[in-house]
Amino acid sequence: MKLKSSILSIILFIAFLTGCEVENQTTITIIVKNKAGVVQPDVLVYEFENPVYDNFGSNPVYANKQKLTDKDGRAVFVLDEFEYDAEKEENILYFTVFNEKTSSVYTTAGTVAINFKRGDVVSKDLILN
Repeated sequence: MKLKSSILSIILFIAFLTGCEVENQTTITIIVKNKAGVVQPDVLVYEFENPVYDNFGSNPVYANKQKLTDKDGRAVFVLDEFEYDAEKEENILYFTVFNEKTSSVYTTAGTVAINFKRGDVVSKDLILN
């Protein structure tokens, strides 16, 4: 009986820890649309720590992550705490879609900056040029 009680306690403790983790999970959803407002499926969206505007930053190889939009134009980024400073009051990340000119030259098709706090669930449109 004591063994069953101990196992149940361990399971409940793990469930509690798992529940706490989900509560602090930060999720950012980027909805990619064209200028007419039509959602764009199968588009790669890249996450960056800094704005993408110079030669060094305008290459997907420097991105933290990339996600493909679904049929509804949504790319969902579930952030790990190493992607931002969880101790800061507010953080910012940049989400970008590129046009590939050649195999190594990219131009920005659209970008959006997201301000967030740990545990936030944020959704924002990214409009393509």
